[in-house]
Amino acid sequence: MVETETRDPRRTPDNDFIYVDVSSVDNARFVIESPQMLKGACAPSRARKVIRAGDVICATVRPTLRRVALVTRRYDNQICSTGFCVLRTDGSVDPAFLYYSLLTDDVTRYMESIQRGASYPAIRDSDVKKLRLMVPEHNEQCRIAALLSAVQRAIEQQERLIALTTELKKALMQKLFTEGTRGEAQKETDIGLVPESWDIVPLSELLAKPLQNGAFIKRPVEGEGLLFANVVHMYQGLYLGTSRLTRLRVSSDNVSQYMLSKGDVLVVRSSLKRDGIGQSTVVGEMPEQAFFDCHIIRIRPNPSALLPEYLASYWRSPMGKQDLVGRSKTTTMTTLNQRSISGALVPIPSIAEQREIVEYLIKTEAAEQKRKAYSTTLALLFRTLLHQLMTAQLRVDQVDMSELKALGIEVN
Repeated sequence: MVETETRDPRRTPDNDFIYVDVSSVDNARFVIESPQMLKGACAPSRARKVIRAGDVICATVRPTLRRVALVTRRYDNQICSTGFCVLRTDGSVDPAFLYYSLLTDDVTRYMESIQRGASYPAIRDSDVKKLRLMVPEHNEQCRIAALLSAVQRAIEQQERLIALTTELKKALMQKLFTEGTRGEAQKETDIGLVPESWDIVPLSELLAKPLQNGAFIKRPVEGEGLLFANVVHMYQGLYLGTSRLTRLRVSSDNVSQYMLSKGDVLVVRSSLKRDGIGQSTVVGEMPEQAFFDCHIIRIRPNPSALLPEYLASYWRSPMGKQDLVGRSKTTTMTTLNQRSISGALVPIPSIAEQREIVEYLIKTEAAEQKRKAYSTTLALLFRTLLHQLMTAQLRVDQVDMSELKALGIEVN
């Protein structure tokens, strides 16, 4: 390794510089993201370490969080925090290979074994520089780095497409719930513009049964028993994913009033985060009995007036979500009670138009879920290749490039 330098930006108070602090490194994508542009006069006391293109930075505070990044040309000759160890190779080790080496589980375990401090665990630069890595000859290093980089690029492309699909879905929701599908003129209502033929109805007038809060289980025992839906299961799609539900050991007699049925709409009624309130999902076909958590409200709509999928989709839209969040109250947690949700106004088209809207949104969500599943596959592939290539369990020549190409991965 080559010695790196420091610089105090405060000595040139009028000059701008880019400051990379520990929070500027994304520990899921392992890149520098959203660093700060500062004047030298505003430099924090930790802004001292000079970074060059090709350097590898590794956070020495909370090191197991893997805040590791390869410095690109954009950040050449800028400043990072003293909370990073800056590694600069002498040419014998490819910088990208070094970068990927620091992402391995073996390195994370090493960091965990030597970190000091309970509330603010940290290691020293010298600890990082003592790392012993398996290093093949230079050409093999470059080939390994190129392969892993190709998989990373494919993951980043999918993330961009997922973000775009999510934004398009939000825009489609806004259009469908304000303009409908029939090209009607619009009218102004208490919840904003909607098509002229639509009614605005309080939820209380659209119910087949009264609202029901879920079961409070004092000391839950997981692992066996009845299927149990809690708040974490509410964020996975329009329909409740029954394969992901946990099991709790309870008597079905004790929770009979909390049993779920096809067509129920579940809504998060208490959340530590305000934007978590009102998250909605629909119960589909149930393979067996299941009940739900006390932080959720169950709604059973009158199917002749309101489709469950339409109601959940409306509340997942920007327009519906804003209404529910506006009805909530925040103290220690943000909560939504039965009275508030009963008074929520719902835009009601005909059942036929409700069904059309739901079909549009289900198709859009299917495309989004497909991209997310593909992204998960790529992330698993990256972790597998990273481990196998860095431990010499697999050589680049043994990788089936045709399989990678079938996944849309082009290795330069």
